Amino acid sequence: MLFLRPDVPATDARPLDPDARWAARCGELFARIAGAESQIARLHGEQVVAMAALVREAAAHAGDDETARDYGERSVRAELALVLRSSERFVEHRLDEAVDLTVRLPMTLAALRAGRITLYKAGILRDQTMHLSVEQCHEVERGLVPRAENLAPCNLRRAARRAVERIDRDAVRKRAKAARAERGVSLWESGDGMWTLHADLPAAPATGHLLDLGATRYAPSDRLAEFVRMRDQHCRFPSCRAPIDHSEIDHSIEFRIGGRTIRINVSLLCRRHHKIKHLPGWDLVQDPDGSGILTFRTPSGQTFRTRPPDLLTGEDPDPEDLTPKRPPLPDLPPF
Repeated sequence: MLFLRPDVPATDARPLDPDARWAARCGELFARIAGAESQIARLHGEQVVAMAALVREAAAHAGDDETARDYGERSVRAELALVLRSSERFVEHRLDEAVDLTVRLPMTLAALRAGRITLYKAGILRDQTMHLSVEQCHEVERGLVPRAENLAPCNLRRAARRAVERIDRDAVRKRAKAARAERGVSLWESGDGMWTLHADLPAAPATGHLLDLGATRYAPSDRLAEFVRMRDQHCRFPSCRAPIDHSEIDHSIEFRIGGRTIRINVSLLCRRHHKIKHLPGWDLVQDPDGSGILTFRTPSGQTFRTRPPDLLTGEDPDPEDLTPKRPPLPDLPPF
């Protein structure tokens, strides 16, 4: 059987080798998964709109009577929990979220309904702007919603936190105060003789300093290791923010094949992505100009570029998706 490349004329068609065939198939499946994710986001957007409308209808039906309004809200939550086969606590969260997105974050809701961001990302923007005025929320949205599609959730949360801090430092203090008020440790049974421990505690600040560079052996010198940690600040895989103490200094070009232990050939990767980088088909290249820019290439040909965080603010530049855009795919057969 011949597998035809879409960019090769039929008269020049050649059979694809097994690896290329596998990569093409994976590329199609990745595109299908991404398309489904966008459809799910659009459906979540319509669900948010319907939930907000349900809250408005319940309030209008109850009128100005506070007791009737309270009973109406409880009734709606209970019935929706039955309809969704869910808990009332979860439904209450979703209804509150729907009202917030509708009233305070219209650009975020529009991006969700268009399938450009997920409900999870919309929730991040909602949580981070909780103590801002409506006008301030709109200011944050104007700067972040166009970027949110290409940001991993951890980077979006960090960017939103920075934006809120620039707009209203008092809002940051309110969030910190509210978080401290909810601090605590909980323990519950998770089955199979195991228990889950969850802790919400204040974080301890980390410090570091930049020293001269220099290394000629496999293990980086203390000075080089400190420089890399200060430059990268966390795992540099595009969708990861694993902290320094969960990351390792990795050679972009492996040491065993001639890679040198110098600043333009080492970067931080968490243990998970350090292992993934060495799997067949994965490739990592670091720009030789000392900028610390990393380019990752996946087995199916997806290509992403990341830059180091800002040294002073710790804010991550948006990752760049360098993957050539594929033409629309026909429906794949069931699998």
